[in-house]
Amino acid sequence: MAYKEKHKKSSNKNRTSNKPVLQVKDYFPVTASIWKNTMQVDGEDKAVFGATFQRVYKDKKGDYKQSDSMNKAHCLLLARCAEKVADALIELEAKERLKEQNDDDDDDDDE
Repeated sequence: MAYKEKHKKSSNKNRTSNKPVLQVKDYFPVTASIWKNTMQVDGEDKAVFGATFQRVYKDKKGDYKQSDSMNKAHCLLLARCAEKVADALIELEAKERLKEQNDDDDDDDDE
């Protein structure tokens, strides 16, 4: 079966939330957001996680803005932030798999 047929992204209406499940702000001004979405795999909805990185700054008016561009001073912060995000993604995915496994076990008990 082709990848596209096996792994279909669910439509936006099936998204779990439009808010990140976790934000990493330990390396300010570089921050990260971790998002949870669903994807259809073999006809079943599965949770998938992804991350976005941004740099926070104040404009001339003093308003906070976000950018995805980094200068060399931000690159080390980005690397540290990415490492923490990778660890968080591994943990979130493991928890989700365990939850799915427990849900499957509960379904088996019903039969």
